[in-house]
Amino acid sequence: MLKTGKNAIVVVLDRMSAGYLGPYGNTWLATPAWNRLASQSLLFEHAWVDSADLGSLYQSYWRARHALVSDVHAPGGTLFDWLRDGAGVRSTLITDEWEVAHHPLASSADEPLYIAPDPVERSAELIEHTQLARLVFYAADWMSQPDRKNSSPFVLWLHARCMAGPWDAPWSLRGELAAEEDPTPSDAIEVPECRLPADVDPDIRLGFSQSYGGQVMAADACLEFLMSALELAPCGPDTLLLVTSSRGFPLGEHGVVGGGDPRLYSELLQVPCLVQYPDGASAAIRTQSLWQPELLPAMLMDWFELPPPASARCAERIGGLRDDQQIALLDRAVSVSTTQIAMRTPGWFFTCPRASIDQDAAECELYAKPDDRWEVNQVASRCPEVVAGLRAAWSQFASSAAEAFSHSHPMPPLPPQLMDPN
Repeated sequence: MLKTGKNAIVVVLDRMSAGYLGPYGNTWLATPAWNRLASQSLLFEHAWVDSADLGSLYQSYWRARHALVSDVHAPGGTLFDWLRDGAGVRSTLITDEWEVAHHPLASSADEPLYIAPDPVERSAELIEHTQLARLVFYAADWMSQPDRKNSSPFVLWLHARCMAGPWDAPWSLRGELAAEEDPTPSDAIEVPECRLPADVDPDIRLGFSQSYGGQVMAADACLEFLMSALELAPCGPDTLLLVTSSRGFPLGEHGVVGGGDPRLYSELLQVPCLVQYPDGASAAIRTQSLWQPELLPAMLMDWFELPPPASARCAERIGGLRDDQQIALLDRAVSVSTTQIAMRTPGWFFTCPRASIDQDAAECELYAKPDDRWEVNQVASRCPEVVAGLRAAWSQFASSAAEAFSHSHPMPPLPPQLMDPN
């Protein structure tokens, strides 16, 4: 059992794209809370979700199993069970997302709390009146209770619908992102989902970006409130804070707005992931290591001084990052949907229809990384040997996944040409 007081808070902000945040290179809008968190945290530059489906993703979060392995109803326990049994950690789940609250694994939390969202008809007058603020205020009140300091160690898991719920941030935030010559931003609150024609008016795409950017700024203010509340809470000095997102939000980069597109690109898959240790370890460290959701349980297990879950790839090395070691946890990050697969290596991004992966290389797409950040320059036809190598790497991965990534039979490392486009 754990001898010292330690706690952890995991914040998952749904549909928060890494590319709209200052720590990940965005300069168009202000995200001071994210910037402050980055200055105090270990930041993963290349965090990629393994699925944009919440049901599959939460299997990775709570079972340390890649989304390709479908075993949500199999025996074996969850992250909450492992922490409770290994260190006496009590778990609380707070969410306004029905799908997360009713996930088959959610009941393993000691205190699952579903905060049903209120109907929204128009944008809020103030940020504190938004749905995200309501959920954050609830979580802040929970962690600020005086008995949190001396009670059993806890993990608080906060999942917010955020961008997946109504876009109810004050309209004035959208207005701040409109130049004098721009059209007036929309006042719509419905989450957009549409296909754009190839000759779409750039002002239409800009309007979606302004609306999304306003939501990002409102979420930034909510994050600042949560961070400040944690600093003032009795449990603050003993509490790790991990902030991430469950998936991004396409805004027309590949002709689609919203989450209805089964194709897999970075605007959907790359998410922020920052870990703030209360002792200041790894503050302002930016790691280039690839990260996937199945590693999140390993990070919490390491924090609570427990052995890593055997089912997560390379989980036993996670502690090295906190010790400022520049190690590579994964050499490939794989994402799947019902129809597509995608693979990110340090040097390439590869995507292909699942039905064609073993038959038709012509349907595969290849982009050089990190230079081609938004997958604009498709080079598969010019690099057939790389495409062939990544198709083989996918086969290795799929076979290992079927065996639950047995540590006794690890995947062979990728060859150099699949790691570096130069």
